[in-house]
Order: sequence, then C-alpha cells, then structure tokens
Amino acid sequence: MKKLNVCLLSLLATSLISCTSKTELLSDFSIPSNKIILQDPKKDTASDEHLIVKLNYYIENIAKTNKEKAEGFYELGIVYDRLGLLTSARNMFLNSLSLLPNFAPSYNFLGIYLTLEGRFIEANEALDAAIELNPKGSYAYLNRGISLYYAKRYGISILDLEKFYSFNKNDPYRMIWLYIVEREFKGEEYAFSKLQARYANADKNSKEWGFDIVLHYLNLESEDEIFKKLYDKELSLSVRQERLCETYYYLAKLNELNGKDKIAYDYYNLVFSTNKTDFLEYRYASLDLNNLKKKHNILKSSLTKNDNEKS
Repeated sequence: MKKLNVCLLSLLATSLISCTSKTELLSDFSIPSNKIILQDPKKDTASDEHLIVKLNYYIENIAKTNKEKAEGFYELGIVYDRLGLLTSARNMFLNSLSLLPNFAPSYNFLGIYLTLEGRFIEANEALDAAIELNPKGSYAYLNRGISLYYAKRYGISILDLEKFYSFNKNDPYRMIWLYIVEREFKGEEYAFSKLQARYANADKNSKEWGFDIVLHYLNLESEDEIFKKLYDKELSLSVRQERLCETYYYLAKLNELNGKDKIAYDYYNLVFSTNKTDFLEYRYASLDLNNLKKKHNILKSSLTKNDNEKS
C-alpha cells in the first residue's frame, strides 16, 4: 500500500508539473507593448500573379529542352514559395527534378520543406544531393546545418555551419546560427567567446541589421535599443517588416536558450505578424513553436529516433 501511495503521489506530482508548464506557456502575452510593432503586412501579390502566368506560358509554349522546362518549373516554385503556397512550390520543384534529376537548387528547397515536416533523414538526403551536385552552393550547407540542428545532431551541424560561415565571414546571421548551435553543443561560455571573436574579425561597414542582433547576444546592446531603431520613421514598411521578422525570431531563440520559454513562445508568435513567408526565420518559427508545445505538453510529441539522435 505504501509503495502504491508513493507511485500515486509521483504520478500526481508529474501531472501537476505538466499542467503548470502548459498553463504558463498559454498565459497572458509576456512581451511589453513597446516591443510589439504591428503594421499592415499585406503583400502586393499582383506582380507575382502576373509572373506565374508568364512562367506557365513559357513552360508550355516556349521552353523546348528539359533543362529549359526544369528551370521554368524551378522559377515557378520560387514564386509560389514567396507567396507562402508551399504545396504548390514543392510540386514545381518536384516537376523540375523529374525533368532534370541533377538540378541542385530544387533539392535545396525540398530539403527545407522536409526539415519543416520533421523528416530529417529525407531532408539530409535532399541536401546531400544539393551539395554533391553543387559544392559551391553555400546555402545548402546552411540548410543542412539547420536541419541537423533540429535533429539534435549538433556536432555535424556545426561543421556545415562553419563551412557556410567560411563563404562570408562578414555576415552576422552566419555568426548567430553558429552561436545557437555551439551553445547547445558546448555551452554558453564557449559559444559566447566564439561569437566575440567572429564579431571582432568581421568587416562591419555593411551596417547589416544582423550586427545589432549580434551585439545584443554579446550583451552590448539592449532590447530597448534595438526596438528604438525599429521605430525609426526613416525605415520603409518592407525593411521594417524584414527586420522585425529577424529580430523577433532571434530574440525568441536567445530567450529559449536562456530557459525563458514563455517569452520565447510569444516572440515566435510575433514572427508571424510580419508575413515574411519566404524568410528563413519565418519558416522555422513554426517548427520552434511546435517543439516548445511538445516540451510543455500542449502537443503530443511525435519525436522519432532520428529526432533524438545526437552527434
């Protein structure tokens, strides 16, 4: 009886912790109002819709060779992807590969989509193909590195992200992704020192917005300072939306790394207010949100052996 009571108490405690965790994540929005910048995110899709008509006409009436048709389908996929029509985009990329099986750019996009679905083995096969067919295509290394990161294969992920970084050591976003994965794999102190060194060695004359995020990660610029810049009236609507998408996402990432899941959860949700559907940050915010929901028992975990594999 005593043993049974202990088991029941343990089960009850676990249930209460789970319930508290779930309630915390879904509690009142945690982001201060001065950091919530909402604008009309509607896109002018007329030009893309016109481009779809032109590309369809090109494929059906002008393109003669398989290569020309494959490239037409790929360009059509890019347009659908930009519009957030991922199923249509995927079909176009598959069409291009049916005509030209060695077309690396289509494998790259398929790898992204498979990562978003949590199909990491298939994603890596697609991205392996993209890299094998075009070793100089730097973004395939980024996408494979990110896929490996979500599969929790941090050691191999770092190798790909280092390769991606080697193509352009002045790009702040390459530094940020290395920091995220290195922190997961080797800890905060190691990741911080590596980010410091990369930032110190970078040419910062480009004034890339990402450097402000790097400075925040290095504790050299506060969130308030970042948002003050985002309120700048000189910024165009499109530039502000782009910077908000990136800022919300990487603030979410940092808060998640710091164990502040509720703040991270709310920042991830703000990413979607920007409607920058073709941005890497917008794509992966949905995957990060689902991972947090699984962690806090809002979604049933569908993790596979591949998800848990570490390197």
